[in-house]
Amino acid sequence: MLPPPSSRQSSYVYPTHARRASSPSAPNRIASFRSVAENALGLEPEDDEEEQELRAELGVDDEAALAEEQRERGLEETLERLGFGAYHWRLLALCGFGWMSDNSALQCIAVILPRVQVHFNLSSKVVGILSASTMAGMMVGAVGWGVLSDLLGRTMPFNATLFLTGTFGVGASFSPNFAILCCWMFCLGSAVGGSMPTDGTLFLENLPHSKQYLLTLLSVFFSFGAVLSSVISLVFLPGASCGTYEGCDIDGHENDGWRRVLFVLGLFNLVCALARWFLFKLQESPRYLVSNGREREAIVALQTIADFNDHTINIQRADVQSRECSVAEPSTRRSSFASPSKDEESVSYGGVESDAGRKMKNKPMRSGSSFYKEDENDALVGSFVQTEGQIEEERERLMHVETVYNDDGDADMSNRSNDRLKARNVPGGKEVNGWKKTPVVWWKSWIAQMSKLFVPQWRRTVILMWIIWGSMSYAYTMFNVWLPAVLESRAKGHGDAAIKEALGDFVLYSLAGCPGSIVGAWMVQTRLGRRKSLAICTLCTGLSTFAFIHVEQKWAVVVSSMVISAAATAMYAVLYGMTPETFGTSIRGTACGTSAALSRLTGVIAPVSAGFLLTITPSLPLFTSAAVFCMTAVCSMALPFERAEGAGRGNRMMH
Repeated sequence: MLPPPSSRQSSYVYPTHARRASSPSAPNRIASFRSVAENALGLEPEDDEEEQELRAELGVDDEAALAEEQRERGLEETLERLGFGAYHWRLLALCGFGWMSDNSALQCIAVILPRVQVHFNLSSKVVGILSASTMAGMMVGAVGWGVLSDLLGRTMPFNATLFLTGTFGVGASFSPNFAILCCWMFCLGSAVGGSMPTDGTLFLENLPHSKQYLLTLLSVFFSFGAVLSSVISLVFLPGASCGTYEGCDIDGHENDGWRRVLFVLGLFNLVCALARWFLFKLQESPRYLVSNGREREAIVALQTIADFNDHTINIQRADVQSRECSVAEPSTRRSSFASPSKDEESVSYGGVESDAGRKMKNKPMRSGSSFYKEDENDALVGSFVQTEGQIEEERERLMHVETVYNDDGDADMSNRSNDRLKARNVPGGKEVNGWKKTPVVWWKSWIAQMSKLFVPQWRRTVILMWIIWGSMSYAYTMFNVWLPAVLESRAKGHGDAAIKEALGDFVLYSLAGCPGSIVGAWMVQTRLGRRKSLAICTLCTGLSTFAFIHVEQKWAVVVSSMVISAAATAMYAVLYGMTPETFGTSIRGTACGTSAALSRLTGVIAPVSAGFLLTITPSLPLFTSAAVFCMTAVCSMALPFERAEGAGRGNRMMH
């Protein structure tokens, strides 16, 4: 019997008993490709017609040639065929400059913090609120923009967040008082918090599996963001800064260097944002489109990318079929709708079971997931469940479906089908002419999206990722925010000379992080893998922090700080690269966003708690930072996955 094409195999699950009882009466017939509606409503298949349509679509007559063509089709195969061309290089540059802009905005806070303290005559405890405000904004932005990217797509957050970062940065430079400055920095943080996970997700989803290691290259741009911020500060702060509040003519603009730094960095971010709009036509993520049932749009996007890369390829529907599950992740509670008895065998889709479905034991069911092995199938078939509300929506949807795949060219029917697929899994949506449209109760959609993180498949991974992101941010922020002040206190000169000396040391500290990104990108491709690379880099950061505490010579202070920078940058390069590729498309934006949000929450706590720890002993915050880094290394080894051995197209994450 001619097997189903690989692209369609990925959308069907064959029950065990169905495989064991192949129909002898139809040895040369292709397996029935039935839509969800056909399976649920019991419509009769058109096997011969479907086989003829498939042959016509592929343009082959020989069965061997057809089988070979089928094996080469599917979304992942299409992305591999597209490779990494001119479009991807430009996307890398735009995402990279986005990360560079984001980090420059963050690093400038540490640099200008002593100058802001002098400008508004603040204590060390109070001035830490500036950094806390930025981190609080990043927490809100990470959750908000992350969920929006899963609900509305990747392109809108990608274009909006960087523009808002530049706008808020320019506005912050004109702050008349400390409270207004904190408000501006909160807004800036909300834009930065959404920009980084959105950029990383968009870049990852345009890469074939064999090239996904290139995501760590974004951390190289991230490191140069710190260099950019420190260099601009070195240019504008000396000569326009005061060492103390006493004797400083604030009204005479003697201490306005920090305003100039914020203004220049804000302009740079605006230029990068405008480049995204006018220098590059961005396509929506193909993986996002396919995971949301928008296959026709995915075909257009992929064809546009292929044309941009001067790659001759004719992309059709079978070329965008995904093996990744497109339905909601399994819940722990089974549906009560049409529950079968003990002696009945049933098949289900999305928690919907029917008598018609139970009668068709020899028919494949569409699931949108991988073509599972026989011993895996039973567990998978019984795991697709939904809430009562989602079941009712699915039942209403199925009662109106004539067909899911419409090959007769009817544009009106195609548009209606796409609209139905878009509306699927949107609770609380507004019903128009029997179909779900734009969601009215946004918070229900948000809760439904967040609940996907806690299904058994992802729960442990999500919690460990949250711990790693949160503790890592706490330790790094506690060290990094106060580093310029520490370097200035250890400088030999006074006044402008001390400021210039400290900023020069901070430039070296920032430059040391650049090779760290490349080291991180290299480590994940070795036998160490993701987990061990992350654990090693985190442990090295913690041990280097312990060394920084005990050294006293100027050269030792500079060298130990540079080692911390290199190790920490490699650590973040591995973490930023592995987080998006760990999660499925349907939850990737939410998982990355919530992880980043928790890291910002601990980033809010870090500078405030460091102020209190400083009152006990000056070295206590650094000891705490080093200890937390070491604890994070242990959590990294506890992650329940690793990339499967082997490079290239076969790479996948093992859970």
